[in-house]
Amino acid sequence: MPDAILCKPDALTSDEFDVIRGHPAQKAAMLAAFEGPVERAVIRHHHEWFDGTGDPDGLAGEAIPLEARIAAVRDVYDALRSDRSYRAAWSRDDAEALIHQESGTHFDPRYVRAFAALVDRFERDLA
Repeated sequence: MPDAILCKPDALTSDEFDVIRGHPAQKAAMLAAFEGPVERAVIRHHHEWFDGTGDPDGLAGEAIPLEARIAAVRDVYDALRSDRSYRAAWSRDDAEALIHQESGTHFDPRYVRAFAALVDRFERDLA
């Protein structure tokens, strides 16, 4: 992901947003010769949404590889809890609330429940 996009303090243009939406498929293709099928699946599909509205392939529910469904919860939580050039890190309570709010739409509800049981450990690792 280019730093000019990742660290941009302003709203993204439609072209910049397309770069973000396309990065999972691009990275999976780049790593195809180096990583195994599980790693490629996580890289390619961690932006899929449980309801089928995600990227890059619009997969839904069980069609999203298991590991990618797990990684999606962790990836979003980590992003929310990290400072960005365009916003400060979210509080733990706010980040957890968003993860729970998007259970069943963005995230597989089973992995939201599992994450809730592990969030203390994740916070220790994040620190």
